[in-house]
Amino acid sequence: MARRLKTNGARHGIANQIDDLNLHIKEVKELKTSYKLDDVASSTPVEATVDPRLAALFTEEAHLVGIDDPRNELAKWMIEEESKLHRRVLSIVGFGGLGKTKLANEVYRKIQGHFDCHAFVLVSQKPDTMKIIKDVISQVSNNQEFKKYIEIWEEKKSI
Repeated sequence: MARRLKTNGARHGIANQIDDLNLHIKEVKELKTSYKLDDVASSTPVEATVDPRLAALFTEEAHLVGIDDPRNELAKWMIEEESKLHRRVLSIVGFGGLGKTKLANEVYRKIQGHFDCHAFVLVSQKPDTMKIIKDVISQVSNNQEFKKYIEIWEEKKSI
């Protein structure tokens, strides 16, 4: 009899834990519905990639060797008088790890004050066009209303 009382007490404790878990599951389901997460595939892993070029952007200029001449030459070419009449595209090409992104960023920093609007956007090998457009708009536009439209558009896109 005493043994049966002990097992009943243990069973009662387990039953209470199961009830608590069921209540917690119900709360999570309600939160999922209220945040409209029903369409999100939970089994699909999300790949978060960090662009390896980001570290180079934050390297101090003083630590860079041999960047002054190319930077100054490209900056001069971009802001010379005749280029103000025409749009210019500057392509910096080469193997990975040579400092192309850093050079482009240094040229950008040097000449950005010569233009009414400017943006510096990293584009990966598999570019996300909408992310690029949003990055450019967020850097070029000071218009909060326009940024609000982008947020609304993103919200509708995710629903």
